[in-house]
Amino acid sequence: MSNNIPKNFSQTVMKALTVLEYIAEQGKEMGVNEVARGLKMDSSTTYRLMATLSARGYLRQDRDTNKYRIGPRVLLLYKAMQDVLELRRLASPYLNRLVEQTGETAHLMALQGAEGVYIERVDSPQTVRMVSYVGKQELLHCSSVGKAILAHLPEEEVDWIIEVRGLPRITPNTITDPVVLKQQLEEVRRLGYAIDDMEGEESVRCVGAPIFDLTGKPIAAISVAAPAYRAGFERLRSFAPFVIEAARAISRELGYEERPGSAASPARRVVK
Repeated sequence: MSNNIPKNFSQTVMKALTVLEYIAEQGKEMGVNEVARGLKMDSSTTYRLMATLSARGYLRQDRDTNKYRIGPRVLLLYKAMQDVLELRRLASPYLNRLVEQTGETAHLMALQGAEGVYIERVDSPQTVRMVSYVGKQELLHCSSVGKAILAHLPEEEVDWIIEVRGLPRITPNTITDPVVLKQQLEEVRRLGYAIDDMEGEESVRCVGAPIFDLTGKPIAAISVAAPAYRAGFERLRSFAPFVIEAARAISRELGYEERPGSAASPARRVVK
């Protein structure tokens, strides 16, 4: 095992992941000493790591042989990745259509814990466009996709996200007051879409709408983003019906059944 672990990384976590990956790659049950030799690690350290992974379900120990194999909890990680891939597959044609309808960049962001992660984007054909990338993590309070999700989460979950991540100022326009943020989230629920007015990135505006799963939970959002000089509020708001309809269509494909008076029902309403 390489010891060239960056100083700002957790040595213990890196070693635990290395152990887990090594056992997975070998494709068989393995004893502590066998893993320790293979990774050139101390046996006592290897034992503690494997015992911890076993306690969490990422490894499973055979009581007869005392050897370890990959545990069932790894399937949760696999399922989460499969869910992301399925969401990307379902959303892809709608993102392409949004780019055709608006001429601007379309994004898909998934909720992961207290943050969002961009899992797909389709670029604008324009020469000048915003800079973003798949895999980028995003604070929820300063993006249209993030606010679209926050608006439909239970208040206690919103409070938890604020407590965990805070409301740091990213640009002069970032909302940093919880009261002001919650007032805006009420407006997002009423309208069916959220606007990012240069709050997460200077000179960029976005409009986003939430995607709901089978249970009605907001699990993701899509948006159209453009340089601010090209996206005044009238033009930005003209994108809203397209974004909302795409989000609603993806939600339906995920099994969400929209009901009159439900969170997504104000979708066609646009401020003039």
